[in-house]
Amino acid sequence: MKGHPSAALRRCSWAEGDPLLRAYHDEEWGVPEHDGRRLWEKLMLDGFQAGLSWTTILRKREAFRRAFRGFRPERVARFRPADVRRCLNDPGIVRSRAKIEATIRGARSFLAMRAAGDDFSKFVWGFVDGKPIQNAGPVPARTARSEALSKELKKRGFSFVGPVIVYAWMQASGLVNDHAPECFRRLPVERLGRLGSAAPPRERRTTSRRRSAREAVGRPGQGRKSALPRAGSPRGFARKGAPAQILGKPHRNPLGSSSDEARPIDPSPPRCASSRLNRSQGWLTPCEAVCSFSRSRQTLSWFRGRSHIRRYGSIGSTSERLA
Repeated sequence: MKGHPSAALRRCSWAEGDPLLRAYHDEEWGVPEHDGRRLWEKLMLDGFQAGLSWTTILRKREAFRRAFRGFRPERVARFRPADVRRCLNDPGIVRSRAKIEATIRGARSFLAMRAAGDDFSKFVWGFVDGKPIQNAGPVPARTARSEALSKELKKRGFSFVGPVIVYAWMQASGLVNDHAPECFRRLPVERLGRLGSAAPPRERRTTSRRRSAREAVGRPGQGRKSALPRAGSPRGFARKGAPAQILGKPHRNPLGSSSDEARPIDPSPPRCASSRLNRSQGWLTPCEAVCSFSRSRQTLSWFRGRSHIRRYGSIGSTSERLA
């Protein structure tokens, strides 16, 4: 009987025994990671590994993610003593108070670096000049680079980041390619490292339509479209002749009266006398509506739409019942 096709592949010796380690080796270990949050998550898990085997951490990884709210630094940084006690009572994770508190401090240090303008990913990859180190010799337990990185992490408030732990983290995160020369993952990971260094991830850009809509706010008539809805259309865009009261400019009242000064917009919705549109004869519910004016009948109609309630002009007293 033939075995599984992946069983015939040559791997690093440490990944041959356990199926969980084998899958981790084939899919994750050594792949260059440039996402700052994921780098931080891996560093925290490597800290929990101190004194334990990596197989133990892999089996508990999903429980760790549940206990630490998906390893979101913004959420972990707000942990209080009650959260520490909850983690200590969770049998699915490593219940070490020192390591749990080190993870909370690590989240706060991560956010402090972000607030100071230091991107965690760029900070880490700067220690290897932005590209993975291709190690072809014996696999060391620590290097001069891991010692330097460990020292800098400790200065920033991280704990459980000794040189040995940091080097294991560098291997797992792809900063160092320590796959054995005969391992089938050696060349694919090396190619990924070259691609990552040649084309670093770019920041997410806003689409041209959204960007032009934002730039057009306050300047109707400039650009192809404006972000202001057109009167009479709940889904349209403002074009020539859009009411200028929203922009704080002199405007002409849609009902015919003129005004030389801009009036502030009343944030409260008017009472509507139409039983068809407002059965309760009271305030409109927050149903995401937009209004339009009818110059001929001098009435105010409310339409349901996807955007929030906007008013484009004043028609006098809001308590006046309109026929």
